[in-house]
Amino acid sequence: MKAKTYETPAAFKRALEDRLKAGSKTGVDFARRRQLLALEAHAEKVRAAFTREAIRDFYDLDRLLDAGADLSSPGRSTAATW
Repeated sequence: MKAKTYETPAAFKRALEDRLKAGSKTGVDFARRRQLLALEAHAEKVRAAFTREAIRDFYDLDRLLDAGADLSSPGRSTAATW
């Protein structure tokens, strides 16, 4: 499937909002869908920007592990590994 291209960012925004409006039942539903889309886009940018090492360094996991923190996933008995 070939990706569609738009001449301007405004044209892309308009097409996206038209698609969201078509799938929405009310104005509130449209606003909720638009907000979710924006949050998902932001989350993807954050995920793309951070590597495992950057996340590990940000949270200083080595220091937490040395202090005895439990980094296992909920419901799992094994410790997180990097």
